[in-house]
Amino acid sequence: MTYILSFLLESLKIIAMNFFRMSFFLVLLSMIISCEKDDIVPEDVTETPSSDQQLIIDARQLNNDAIARHDAVSVASIYTDNFFILTSTNGIFTGKTEVENIYKSVFNSRDAVVFVRTPLKVIENLDWNMASEYGKWVGTWKVDGLDIEVGGDYYAKWHKIEGLWKLRCEVYTQFECIGDIVCTKKPIL
Repeated sequence: MTYILSFLLESLKIIAMNFFRMSFFLVLLSMIISCEKDDIVPEDVTETPSSDQQLIIDARQLNNDAIARHDAVSVASIYTDNFFILTSTNGIFTGKTEVENIYKSVFNSRDAVVFVRTPLKVIENLDWNMASEYGKWVGTWKVDGLDIEVGGDYYAKWHKIEGLWKLRCEVYTQFECIGDIVCTKKPIL
């Protein structure tokens, strides 16, 4: 009897965790879909950013620089503890520590890997201490001496915590791929 109860409790925990992840993903997806294209990509990307927008742009550049150095600890320093990422291949990773470990794994397994995110628009809601960032991303690395390049669009949600802008979540969509088997492998849905 104890075994059955234990099994049922563990099953309920797994169902609850999957429900939470799927609910969070659906909320993010509905937010992205509900935005009009003109709101996502500005007509004039040369407008002068506010001081908070510039802080986010600068934080993004520091994050890009940490990736280029393969410094997973510095990459993760910008994340909230409950950070969430949905990768271009539909990988879902939750928590600052888990994502830091994913970056360590990627840095160790891919030759000359670099990811660069270029913000196109940052919109802040200072009353709620949050902001959204929309932009383009590119990832490059080598597989058996062959160059791989992937890229697309991304969305990021920022929170201002104790005066610092921290990433709460990122969602990546891939539209471009040049290279070997990486480009023919379809993501898991």
